[in-house]
Amino acid sequence: MRIQEVCRQTGVSKRNIHFYIKEGLICPETDSRNGYYDFSESDCRSLVLIRRFRNLGLSLPVIRSILNTPGSAGYYLRIHSNHLKKEIEHQQEILSCLRAMQEHLPLNPDLDMLCALSAQAGIPGKEISPDTVVPDEYDNTMVNQILLRGFLPEGELTEYQKFIWEKINSITGSDSPSAPYREDYAQIKQFLSSLTREQTDSFFGKRDLHYREVSGLDTSGYLRYVEEMKTSLRENLESATWVNTWKSYYRTFFRPNARIFDSELNHLIIELCPWFASYLQNIHSICSLLYQWLHTSGGSALMDMLTASLNGYMNLEHCHHGELEAMVSFRNDFPFRV
Repeated sequence: MRIQEVCRQTGVSKRNIHFYIKEGLICPETDSRNGYYDFSESDCRSLVLIRRFRNLGLSLPVIRSILNTPGSAGYYLRIHSNHLKKEIEHQQEILSCLRAMQEHLPLNPDLDMLCALSAQAGIPGKEISPDTVVPDEYDNTMVNQILLRGFLPEGELTEYQKFIWEKINSITGSDSPSAPYREDYAQIKQFLSSLTREQTDSFFGKRDLHYREVSGLDTSGYLRYVEEMKTSLRENLESATWVNTWKSYYRTFFRPNARIFDSELNHLIIELCPWFASYLQNIHSICSLLYQWLHTSGGSALMDMLTASLNGYMNLEHCHHGELEAMVSFRNDFPFRV
């Protein structure tokens, strides 16, 4: 499809289409005979989405993230919604200040009078940038959208799935000091606030693929995976960078993440995503086999390395030994290097 037809179908100008290509939001094929762009229906769909998202006020980096990882849309739309609410509050404060100044403004004020009136009005500071994500913008629903997005159903939720999703958010959303998930979610929020948009997309996108891979393993597959984990774990422990990274983020991500994924929430997540049960069964079996091997004569040397390197930064007894999975799977996916 030629660019003139694309402009007609999408309502996007030729100039903007070239700009979006330059920015990497769409990558149409090129006709080898004449060098012209040959746009597909998928390119047109993306352009329509770009136009609509721009009309909502989303930035190009956010739109790029959504196009690359559609499952992250709820997360980014929620951030933008929260920002707009704060911006509206900020504009309302400014409007109140303007009204207060106008009410007391004489017909011919001098600079001293303007300075005094502006001080009395309590003019607020500059608003937060739309692309700035601060920790208090993360509520537990947003954390769930990020942590569980690989298990959330595609398309529109059924009424029952909506009920389950609301229940998950209700259970995890309590701010009560005695709430069972309060501390873990507080730590995850701290971790997420330190990620860039690109790091969030890359890391959690790769995790989603990992979940799919593990859920599809048969018995021979996860036995083979256990052997791969032994090799990877030894290589990781021999890397000072890996050890430092694990320690740096153990309490803000690895430990709380393991606890959340081994909690009573699992029963609800299975209601949303039936194949989550396969993932749980496989990963529990895998981690249990590796844990048992570490306590044999054949695995004692590796267990000694674990204890020496991560003393105080691991708990292999809880969460069905789930930290073992993170020790192996995060090496190439984790967005930090220290």
